[in-house]
Amino acid sequence: MISVRDFGATASDGTDDTAAINKAIATGHSLYFPPGRYHYTGRMTLPASRAFRIYGDGPGVSSILFTGPNAGIYAPSINDNTLNIDGLTLTALTAAAGTAISATFNRGDFAKIRTATIQNVEIRGSNRTGNSGGYWTNGIYLYKAPNSVIDKVVIEGNVDITETGIQWRSPDATATTGIFLTSTEIKFCKSAVVTSGWVEGFYMSGFEVVLCGSAGHAALNLQSSRAASPSPVFTLINGHLDFFADGVWMVNLSAVKVCHVDFHHTSPLALDGTHLLLNNCIGAIVADCSFTAKPTRLTTRTAHS
Repeated sequence: MISVRDFGATASDGTDDTAAINKAIATGHSLYFPPGRYHYTGRMTLPASRAFRIYGDGPGVSSILFTGPNAGIYAPSINDNTLNIDGLTLTALTAAAGTAISATFNRGDFAKIRTATIQNVEIRGSNRTGNSGGYWTNGIYLYKAPNSVIDKVVIEGNVDITETGIQWRSPDATATTGIFLTSTEIKFCKSAVVTSGWVEGFYMSGFEVVLCGSAGHAALNLQSSRAASPSPVFTLINGHLDFFADGVWMVNLSAVKVCHVDFHHTSPLALDGTHLLLNNCIGAIVADCSFTAKPTRLTTRTAHS
């Protein structure tokens, strides 16, 4: 275990700890933040082609306060290795501070290894709602990251400004399979979750998506590039969405299951939106869901269902 304090970082004293933290990163694969608040300026860039773990004693106990505009934990070429982030609060002190966690892997074609594990993490601005002060532009971005797990994660953005809570993306030519989102809470983002490229095997359960989805953006925008052969297994189960414009878009998917999800549209009439849109989706099951709004509008548009 490498503690950032061993390299001169001092908790909760208000001074910049960037240099000390960078020294700690350069020496190992596991970085521990003891209880307290640590200040970091810019991107916390992790070494290429190295497995890495960054952890603390829990959200609100161990916190990293980032000053941007380009800030956050950044792993641009972790490649065939793993990234584990847990037990931390990541706070943006600057408006449009960047992406809180960004990682690029080089796994695909149905790789069986786990790539990213992000758990027990809070991502937020400099106040509790993120409506003013510092805020993240995006929460989590994972590229070419099969078998990733995001569990017990809270993301609070800035209404109509924070782009995406979680984005999972892969090249059109490479299949990336398996992301598991459990017990997630995402607030105040244009889109809470976005998938794009050739992605398959999306599982989201026990979720709370609050006041996301602005004009032209769905709260959950789940799409694959595989229009000719829709990507299989996209599952939403046991969740609640409270959205401004559109709720869920599902495009070019197959083996779709949406069960026990509460869709609640809170927008004024000017932003009358769609609860659930299915476009070119094969084998879709929608069961035991509730749809409420004034006016109420449930839309399902499919080429195949």
